[in-house]
Amino acid sequence: MRLNEQLQDRIAQYVAGLLPPPEAAAFEQEMQQNEALQAEVQLQREVHTLITLYGKQQAAKSKIAQIAADAATEEGTKTISMFQKLRPILAIAAILVLAAGVYFIFSPSSNNPQELFAQHFSPYANTLTVRGVADTSSVAKTETEAMQYYQNQQYPQAAAAFDRLTQMNPKDQNTYDFYGGISLLANLQTAEAMQKLQTVAGSNNPYQEQAEWYIALAYLQNKNTEKAKELLQQITAKSVHDRKADAQDLLKSL
Repeated sequence: MRLNEQLQDRIAQYVAGLLPPPEAAAFEQEMQQNEALQAEVQLQREVHTLITLYGKQQAAKSKIAQIAADAATEEGTKTISMFQKLRPILAIAAILVLAAGVYFIFSPSSNNPQELFAQHFSPYANTLTVRGVADTSSVAKTETEAMQYYQNQQYPQAAAAFDRLTQMNPKDQNTYDFYGGISLLANLQTAEAMQKLQTVAGSNNPYQEQAEWYIALAYLQNKNTEKAKELLQQITAKSVHDRKADAQDLLKSL
């Protein structure tokens, strides 16, 4: 996609969370109708995250190098105090402590909800029932087609195929709505995604708890941090939940 300077600035501001809410909403509406723009925004979001992480890692390396240089300088002094003798050892210990803490101090944390969404979102694995090789029904063929689109990250086509399946095979609607909802979420069609995922989360089925996790991520994509946090806290409060560990990890960044 060829970008003019104005559009590049809008994408950069959107990824950094700097667009005013009305402009951000209009930009998201524009993305829903433009697959090339969606891909460009996702790419810029990933680049932004990597640049942020790289900068923090370089800062950590500079601190460690300075401590090492100070320790080497001290070795050349002629002072004979016990403290001076121990100082190189203390410097090395400081390096080790700093290195051990680098991950926690400089790990890529962000209060930007859309960056957190990008860091924690990943499509759910293909768990559709494997049918026999002799199954040539139209449902089986459409399931195969839908999952191929899904796994190839062709999310608009995947969402459309899962919609067709809900009409063809209503008894498995929760399964199709779950994967269709994730496809829409990956395509930044958050409102439509939440509608499907909330249907799945509201009934007893194998994808119920997974759907709750993706709804929390959808709230982040919508910049609704409070609702995301509320749902994540509900997940972590349960004694057993499929995404409890993931929810606990994400809450640390909110």
